Amino acid sequence: MDAIWTITGISLILSTEIVIADLASKTLISTSGENFKYHVLIIATGSTVIRLSDFGVQEDDSKNIFYLRKIEDAEKLAEALKTKKNG
Repeated sequence: MDAIWTITGISLILSTEIVIADLASKTLISTSGENFKYHVLIIATGSTVIRLSDFGVQEDDSKNIFYLRKIEDAEKLAEALKTKKNG
């Protein structure tokens, strides 16, 4: 595993292949056997944003859809999660 960076409560884990996602226990297991517990799982793959509109989905700019590309995007997501009931 290269690095885990945590920004506003969101952890970014680089160069780590997850081989098991146990949704019931909210646990991820990597190829090296490392376990990661999570509260909310966001899967972000690739380095190019693929917007929902690329697939013909209308209203892809809704306030509850987030595209994570930079720290400011993570901060907006974290703020939106805080305003939701039960975080």
